[in-house]
Amino acid sequence: MIEVSAKELGVENCSFVARGITAGDVIEEMFDHLEKKHDFNMPDAETTLEMYMTDLEEYDLNNVTALNTELPLDEGVKLIVQRLKEKLNLSATPSDYRG
Repeated sequence: MIEVSAKELGVENCSFVARGITAGDVIEEMFDHLEKKHDFNMPDAETTLEMYMTDLEEYDLNNVTALNTELPLDEGVKLIVQRLKEKLNLSATPSDYRG
């Protein structure tokens, strides 16, 4: 079981912990929570996984847009995505992203 807390991603005063079998499960659960409870405009989980399943250098986080908007990710969301990538060690285990 993989677990990541919102506090580990820099969300203060939040005790939410996303849990899942795969990194994809955790990303989807965390992004859903951040959108619904904290009003963050997150990228969709599929895009986030695609970013890390291929060469990350091909992606410019400044050009990744939030779900349901044409706007690029704000700086706080970019930081959360980067911390989540590091916490899940996505670059090291590409075959484990989706189970």
